[in-house]
Amino acid sequence: MKHLGNDYRVDPKFKTTVVLSKTEANTRKSLIKEIEYDYQLALQKGDYYLGNAVINFYLVRTPANDTELFINLQALAVADLTINDREG
Repeated sequence: MKHLGNDYRVDPKFKTTVVLSKTEANTRKSLIKEIEYDYQLALQKGDYYLGNAVINFYLVRTPANDTELFINLQALAVADLTINDREG
């Protein structure tokens, strides 16, 4: 497991539209399989909500570069990011 930090990462472009190109989607499809999502949300009064998202998948092959595999989301901030790299 690799913890990438728990400093808040605020997205200055939060209100802009997130667009995933067909090429990016096809590349991601070739890299991963068996995707599972687990979401937990705290819906409170106000403009924002808190949540936790866990995304599990199998990596079919190692990406050629850092931009080839990414997770896109539209969120104001990310508070904690961890990668669980289990071999075997």
